[in-house]
Amino acid sequence: MATKRLLSAPTTPSWPSSNVVPSSSDTTLVGASSPVLRSQTLPPVRPDFFNQAEKLARMTLELKVHKLVGQINSLAADVVQLKTMTKDNDAFCRQHAGRMEKVCHETEAARALAESCMQLRDGDKVDVQDYVRRQVRPVVKEVYGMKSVVEELRGKMALVPTLAEANAVLAAVRVQREACEVARGDVSGECQLGLFALDDMGGGWGQEREEKMEQNCSHADFGGVTPGCARSKNQRARIEETIRSTRRWHMDHKTTTLTDAEFIAKYLRKQSRRDPGMAVYLQRAIWKRVKARDTAQDVTNTGPSRRPQSLEEFCKHVTWDDVKRAVEDVLVRRVYGPAAESLSQMQMEQ
Repeated sequence: MATKRLLSAPTTPSWPSSNVVPSSSDTTLVGASSPVLRSQTLPPVRPDFFNQAEKLARMTLELKVHKLVGQINSLAADVVQLKTMTKDNDAFCRQHAGRMEKVCHETEAARALAESCMQLRDGDKVDVQDYVRRQVRPVVKEVYGMKSVVEELRGKMALVPTLAEANAVLAAVRVQREACEVARGDVSGECQLGLFALDDMGGGWGQEREEKMEQNCSHADFGGVTPGCARSKNQRARIEETIRSTRRWHMDHKTTTLTDAEFIAKYLRKQSRRDPGMAVYLQRAIWKRVKARDTAQDVTNTGPSRRPQSLEEFCKHVTWDDVKRAVEDVLVRRVYGPAAESLSQMQMEQ
């Protein structure tokens, strides 16, 4: 029985010795899915982080010390108030005198400790001085820049005229503007109504006026240049510019929707703004042609029986053909010769 019991008992496992190396068949490789602990690489810590952490801790400590000082002062005030209220109570004083003295000593000791903690160290003083210096330097620079700006502004203000000088300049400008307006009004009146101020217009044109017109045309003298005209233009350029302008208006007349009276009034106003002396000369030539035409046709009902009083009234008796013929007679042919082409055929430069 003993033999059978020994045979049925499990055998004790034998552990290999430490100097025995297991074979390759006995080793088990760790798969990719098996968790393997690896050392995590931490990012390098900036050195100034420790300085900032130290400053933050000291700032927190300072805040707590300030709070502690406030509590100590409040407790000391309460003790003083309690002593004042119980100074006549002998029983209370005998019972709690020692305790109150102890509280007073503890509060004074705590206040002294807090004040010692609040004192700056030498390193802190250096840091504070450096900080103040860094903050003050840009402020001083800005102040000097502001000083230069103020000096520059002061120099410009010295050039500003005084009130009396400004009033004198404004008065001179006002007088000059009024003179320009008066001159402009005179030129406009001469350009638009200069034709109708002539006394000989109602009674026709005499031989003397006719000779004077021909002389003016031949010598290109249009009664002088009034204020507002182009003084720098010579007489030849004035004639050529008037011919070119009239030719452009002649091309526009073919497609315009305006009546002849409206179109001619617009044309004469434009010429008066461009060259007032030439415009008056053209009005005279047109009026002469209209009267000659009416006299030849013996028209007594529709013709101008009296001198026109306005530009619109003048244009009612004029057709665009009268304007074109007058320009051809007094400018084109008399300046360029009898063989010159008509206004519509001239290839003038635009």
